[in-house]
Amino acid sequence: MPLREPRLELDRKEINSLLGWSGVTMDSICRFVREIAEASSVKLADSYVYNRGQVELEDTERRGRECWMISIWDNPIEMPESQCLFQQPVPIKIRYAS
Repeated sequence: MPLREPRLELDRKEINSLLGWSGVTMDSICRFVREIAEASSVKLADSYVYNRGQVELEDTERRGRECWMISIWDNPIEMPESQCLFQQPVPIKIRYAS
């Protein structure tokens, strides 16, 4: 999947939905992903959540943005029939527009 600048609110809602969470913030999601060992996963709500490592994206203001890549799969990634349900960068620092 291609990398893109995170759509924070849409991504937050989709992650919450896939993992059976309600109202978890992007900050908390980022902390959760960071706590998973890189290239490892945890099973949560019948899904497998992977930390795919750090990436740097260029945001709309042409500044670098450090992110952790979250990847959610229906089965372990090494299984042939597994499908990626969601994969996008989660920003480490969030800038809010005023």
